[in-house]
Amino acid sequence: MNRFSIRHHNYSDFVHGIAGAFDVEIKNNEFEVPESLGNGFVKGVDLGNGLSVLMAETSLRHSLVLEVGTVDEEFYVLNFQESNPETDDVKDQQPEDSIFLQTGVYLRSSLDSAQYYLPAGHLRSVSVIMPLTWMQHFAEQSESGIMLEHLRSIPFRKHHLQLMDTEYRIIISKLFNPELKTPLRELFIGNRIMLLIEKFFTKHYLGLSAEKEKQLTAEELERLAEVENKLVNGLFEETPTIDDLAKMAAMSATKLKRSFKSIFGLPVYEYYQKHRMHVAKDILLTGKYTVKQVGQKVGYQNISHFAAAFKKIHGVLPSQMLVNK
Repeated sequence: MNRFSIRHHNYSDFVHGIAGAFDVEIKNNEFEVPESLGNGFVKGVDLGNGLSVLMAETSLRHSLVLEVGTVDEEFYVLNFQESNPETDDVKDQQPEDSIFLQTGVYLRSSLDSAQYYLPAGHLRSVSVIMPLTWMQHFAEQSESGIMLEHLRSIPFRKHHLQLMDTEYRIIISKLFNPELKTPLRELFIGNRIMLLIEKFFTKHYLGLSAEKEKQLTAEELERLAEVENKLVNGLFEETPTIDDLAKMAAMSATKLKRSFKSIFGLPVYEYYQKHRMHVAKDILLTGKYTVKQVGQKVGYQNISHFAAAFKKIHGVLPSQMLVNK
């Protein structure tokens, strides 16, 4: 297991530090993960006003431990994590005192050190550094000054701040669109990052997650996150039954359906279907596939059924969207 230690004030420094540790070439604040460790990329983007972004999408061959030390300057890191380890026994393998960030949304302070365990498997991550001055200004502008004091009091190690949902996933998937090679790429990234920040603070300030999540134990929330992750990452597999998902969540089918809708806002299969149609839209807009091929990719053998389901979510037939592209 490889270990790397780093301290940083922004993600440009972070990317250069990690690239140096990996002994790889860096270009435009971006580097490719060395083949010995896996594949993928890590990119840093500075947005101005102290906001700094780290984007990473990797498939790791071996587990890593990243030790992040404290710094004197106070800032906060908002992390959107999609993690799909290649094995299910992550907790048995991770080193003591390390933090495994399963799929979800997290916040931490630069005043706290941490060891992150990155298991072998696929990882997609977006992290945003927000200086304290920027946070204070944001709180004033949004008339939610008490929100900042509340967030600063959260023990990061013990608090799974928010669960990942389809709205987060849709925004994040656009950030990782391989077709995004235009000169306006960083402007586009900045726009999507602000959408993520706005969604996070709005959701937290309005208490949309806190009031619902406090009705469930931390273990139940963790298992619900696993269920959601299974649904959205298993689009190309056989659709799991409610009984299968209830077993995964270690709760009755009735409680699963009630809890899932409470946390994610939609019934299980309606949520699954909404995400499936958004994935279909993204595939369709690449222009590389026919409507029939896209339907097959998301599990439909009957093109008429696919078209009807697509129109129900997006308001137009897939063929119309393809023509208007």
